[in-house]
Amino acid sequence: MVFKLIKYSLIFFMVPYLIGVLFADNNHNKKLCGASYVLYYYVVGFITMLAVFEIMCVPMSIMRIHLHVLFNIFSSTILFLCILSIILLMKKKRDIFIICKESQITKNAINYFLLAMIFIGVQLFFVVYYQSNWMSGDDYEYVTRTSASLYTDMIVTNGIDVSNLSIIPKRSFCSWEIYIAWLCKLSGINVPTMVHTVLNVSLVAVAFGVFYLLGCELFDKLEDRLLFLIVISFANLFGLYSHYSLTFRWLMTMWQGKAVFMVIVFQFLFVFVLRISKTDYSIANSIIWIMLSLASCALTPTGVGMYAGAVLVLTILLIVVRKKMWYIKYLLASVLFPAIFMVGYLYFK
Repeated sequence: MVFKLIKYSLIFFMVPYLIGVLFADNNHNKKLCGASYVLYYYVVGFITMLAVFEIMCVPMSIMRIHLHVLFNIFSSTILFLCILSIILLMKKKRDIFIICKESQITKNAINYFLLAMIFIGVQLFFVVYYQSNWMSGDDYEYVTRTSASLYTDMIVTNGIDVSNLSIIPKRSFCSWEIYIAWLCKLSGINVPTMVHTVLNVSLVAVAFGVFYLLGCELFDKLEDRLLFLIVISFANLFGLYSHYSLTFRWLMTMWQGKAVFMVIVFQFLFVFVLRISKTDYSIANSIIWIMLSLASCALTPTGVGMYAGAVLVLTILLIVVRKKMWYIKYLLASVLFPAIFMVGYLYFK
């Protein structure tokens, strides 16, 4: 099991970081220091992997191509991108680490950091030891579909009745469950353990990383960023309002696509908008817009509409505040794939 966890850690943490270094822009934000840039590159890489997987999985699912073909093509693509990223880093010697000034690391900052880690540790404890261990309604979609896909070597779109492998086209547009199957296949970890423990803990940690990045964009001082993280973690622990709230998804069901979208992808959208609001137009940023839209499509149908609506509102605000009409280019890049997704979903529904 230890060897499986090591493989999983390399796949889930190291690979997205390398992908992020390759796709993220080089315009360093003065608000970010070394650890913040590691988080930023990682989240960009994580979202990029979801987007690339979505592009490959949807047509292969509709064409009923075997699962191992999808896995081989996707794994080869990711391996190629990782090698390319390492070569570019060695060749160009890109400065991917910007060390924080010593004046920022004060005694109060250390205390705030330790307090934040305690709150996050409490949540991780409950995630591991008080996780739901029954087949809930959503598990029929996530766990069963993932397990059936691995067992049958087919991209299963019917998560309820796996004895009937007839294709359900509208369910082929979300690839998150098959992405989990890819993680299970490469790491060797079984599906229930992956979603209810390993992946759940990992995604909770990633979510806190995204909120720390949001704090970096909102506050200049390290102490204020850590206080922001403490407030967020405290509110999450005591904010279990309903089964459809962000706090519930973050605290209990992070393996579900709707939770990953709401807590990670959707929150990173605000991080990214705050970041690009201070820069000029770039193709690299347009690519990240596209990756965000594809990742939203990969996770949940509900998220597609939320993402498109949020992008429209944020683009209007950017145009009004910055008085730059080229933000429309970002809007077009963001809504293209969600529009295709919604048309296809409604057509097959």
